[in-house]
Amino acid sequence: MFSHRDYGPPPGTHQEPGNLKPAPASGLSLVHRGRRLRPAILGALGVSLLLLWSTAFWTGGRTRPVRWQKTTTFIGHNSAILAAAFSPDGLRLASVDFEGQLLIWDWQSGRQLAALRGDGERLFSLAFSPNGQTLVTGSADDSVKLWDVGGANEIRTLPGHTSGVVGVSFAPDGLTLATASSNGVVKLWNPFTGKELASWQTSHELDITCLAFGPDGKTLVTASLDRTAKLWDVATGQELGSFREHTAGIFGLTFAREGKNLVTASGDGSIKIWDTATRQVTETLEGPGTILLGVAVTADGRKLIAGSIDGSVHLWDLDGSRDPATLCWGQKGAWLRAVAFAPDGNKLAFGTNSNHALEGWELSTN
Repeated sequence: MFSHRDYGPPPGTHQEPGNLKPAPASGLSLVHRGRRLRPAILGALGVSLLLLWSTAFWTGGRTRPVRWQKTTTFIGHNSAILAAAFSPDGLRLASVDFEGQLLIWDWQSGRQLAALRGDGERLFSLAFSPNGQTLVTGSADDSVKLWDVGGANEIRTLPGHTSGVVGVSFAPDGLTLATASSNGVVKLWNPFTGKELASWQTSHELDITCLAFGPDGKTLVTASLDRTAKLWDVATGQELGSFREHTAGIFGLTFAREGKNLVTASGDGSIKIWDTATRQVTETLEGPGTILLGVAVTADGRKLIAGSIDGSVHLWDLDGSRDPATLCWGQKGAWLRAVAFAPDGNKLAFGTNSNHALEGWELSTN
């Protein structure tokens, strides 16, 4: 049993999105056929058309130089995009928004494969099952829903939370689903039957903001506005330890390098890379001086992307400079938290909340 603390939705999700601005030429190396170019704004549509780069930018370092190039624009949302995720095979992309819509996309063509809707409440979180056949979403109406990807229909609703569900994550074997609500409650479920397996009240002092299953399937991590992340034993619900170095709330987290590292993004403007076993910081990446709302990392831990409260998107290549490259600049009110890498690390996506579109980028070594 637990006492209800109705903190409501995480801070920031009520803000009205603003307009994106193109990144200035300085700070990005834009290359086209060997020449440095300025980014091109190709038009306007509605509030703001997508900022299309006719070029690509390079990142270097100890390995062969590579470049990221925008390849696809996914248009279909009518409100701010709150989360995005790739399917395990990297062929599909899913995204959820402020109005409670779940969209599934074909990565290669940019075609919308399905448009699903919950109960009209904000969808804070989503995740694919390990086999890619099921999606789970967490909503502001306290519900968890499972969706059939192929059939494009709802499988079941999991009731029980009493506050917005801000984190959802499948165990690596797909047999257990973990969910977390903003009032500090974590629940474990059998995703095939909908049976609740366990529930506990965490020791966080403020709202939980996100959750992730550990790659070992035996642990999970929650993060909170109380500036900490906490590691939990899945079998017992016992706290195994805390990650305490941030000076503001943590809004994004993910594992890297088969769980050896935990990566967190914070309102203090930094990303911290932790040794999961010792819970010590191994590296701190300083952002652009703004609140970071979401983070994604490649499986090998060598590339990171973060979205910020001002709508800007920043990419770190840890094989090279620790200075982030900026994919786009935003402005106050254009917050951006939906960022994702494909499992192979060669594709990434993020939501541009000025026009409710997703941008897809791919990595090239040509």
